[in-house]
Amino acid sequence: MTMPATMPSRWFAPLFSMLAVLALGIGSASANQPLGGVSDFEGDFAIGNWDLVNDPAGVGGSFNTNAGPPVELFVEGGDDGIGGNTDFQITIPADGEISFDWGYQSTDTECWDSGGYAINGVYTELACNDAAVPYFDGSGTVPVSAGDVFAFRVFTVDGDFGPGILGVTNFAFQPTGDPPPSITSVTPDSGSESGGT
Repeated sequence: MTMPATMPSRWFAPLFSMLAVLALGIGSASANQPLGGVSDFEGDFAIGNWDLVNDPAGVGGSFNTNAGPPVELFVEGGDDGIGGNTDFQITIPADGEISFDWGYQSTDTECWDSGGYAINGVYTELACNDAAVPYFDGSGTVPVSAGDVFAFRVFTVDGDFGPGILGVTNFAFQPTGDPPPSITSVTPDSGSESGGT
């Protein structure tokens, strides 16, 4: 079969219609709302989009990462003689679920330190010094809503005798609700298209 040197004009209308539908589907989500699931601290959840917050400021906690893949995040609580929280936090862009593998370790004894997560400041402890969990042996899934402040947290009562360290990997966010529009069919001969979800 020999192709003509130029495309017939009847082919342009369906092509432009299809591109317009694609552009509308992509443009229907806000710039910060993920269109699909996010994994491994990417997209809206890239490490650079999170904030480290020590409360009070003198707690002296920190974080570090191993690039992976998968990325490994370690939130280290304070060890400067001041009790409080070290949060690695982010504002959630859409309703959904966060899932992750985790572990918690400390050289301190008893439950003077602990690790877990917080949503809008409400803390859920996953482990403490006396109930340490080897890194990434634990798994969690947490429902979140758009606008929530989600944090991986290490808490210390006294900030002494060694910090608690919460390790997190295999981070994922899966939005819930209506998916963005998608093309279900394009009919090249007529230039018509139909959309669906």
